[in-house]
Amino acid sequence: MSIATLEKLLTAEEFFLLPSPLDGSQHELVQGEIITMPPPGMLHGLTCSKTDRKIGVYIDGGPGGTLVCNDAGFITKRNPDSVRGPDISYWSKDRFTEIPVGYAEIAPDMLVGVLSPSNTWKQIRARLKEYFARGVRLV
Repeated sequence: MSIATLEKLLTAEEFFLLPSPLDGSQHELVQGEIITMPPPGMLHGLTCSKTDRKIGVYIDGGPGGTLVCNDAGFITKRNPDSVRGPDISYWSKDRFTEIPVGYAEIAPDMLVGVLSPSNTWKQIRARLKEYFARGVRLV
């Protein structure tokens, strides 16, 4: 259930300024509304950590660029805004000359989403639809 009020949808900039949830849950902004997700668990975190490290070693030793993890977030939609946080995102060095303080406006060149037991096919399809609409390609 959404915790945004029906009276006002949040922008990506307003969403960024919200405090982190005290209960450790994760949030995404979907069409102006905050969606709460439970913490994904240890196996999910381990998989993300190992994958990020392996990709990072390759990036640092080769093409360079910007690699982020921990659901750093990029804007997938405006008016109303949506901010999605892939587990791992990569931008080539040509596309990011400066790291934004808030969410990226530019879709990543590559992203990794590790599925959790709580993910539903409906959620996965909605997320993929937004990614593809922003130009992320399936490889």
